[in-house]
Amino acid sequence: MNRIGENSLFINMLKGKIHRATVTESDLNYIGSLTLDENLMNAAGFGEYEK
Repeated sequence: MNRIGENSLFINMLKGKIHRATVTESDLNYIGSLTLDENLMNAAGFGEYEK
């Protein structure tokens, strides 16, 4: 097995998705991707800062 950095390949895979969510606010000047409610993240099985 190779050590990290030696001919390693990392693949991002879709863990899940949130379907039919309701947008409650939008801000064109928001710096970042989006903000999700903590309860919604927990229900979907997403962790904080997860890619």
